[in-house]
Amino acid sequence: MANHEQLELLKQDIVKWNEWRRERRQERITIKPDLRGTNLSAANLCGADLEGADLSEANLSGATLFGTRLIGANLCSARLCGAHLSGANIRGANFSEAKVGRTTLTDIDLSSASGLDNVEHLAPYSSPPPRLPSGSRNPLWIPRSNPICKNSCSNNVERVISHWEDLCDSGMTCGTARESC
Repeated sequence: MANHEQLELLKQDIVKWNEWRRERRQERITIKPDLRGTNLSAANLCGADLEGADLSEANLSGATLFGTRLIGANLCSARLCGAHLSGANIRGANFSEAKVGRTTLTDIDLSSASGLDNVEHLAPYSSPPPRLPSGSRNPLWIPRSNPICKNSCSNNVERVISHWEDLCDSGMTCGTARESC
């Protein structure tokens, strides 16, 4: 079960949360935030230090995670529908069985993230985000021209894009999605 003290501190103030994490590192105290199964839907976690956090089965739907430090985070079975992770550091994060749909992952290096082959796509995209060209069917909203991904994400990104394009080519539409976000 999640650590409720950690959850309350995170919800109170990101600056205080980050200071608390920094102080623990300086004291060489290893803290792996336990946020399993928590409801952080629509939370503003911009810039939060969630390195090594256990966010398995957490509800992060609609959460704003711009620039969040998610290095080595466990996002297994997390609900990320409508979450905005642009610019987040997800090096070594595990996305196995994470649920995505309308999830924004731009300016991200996916090369060391794991579990991307097991991501569960709950909602196809009826319209692209503002920065993508019209008609794009990119599942995680990662522009193929993204310079970060161009050189370092080739295998993971292309596998996820290929999987999503197969679903789109099969005629799957918003009305036939297994479940909505």
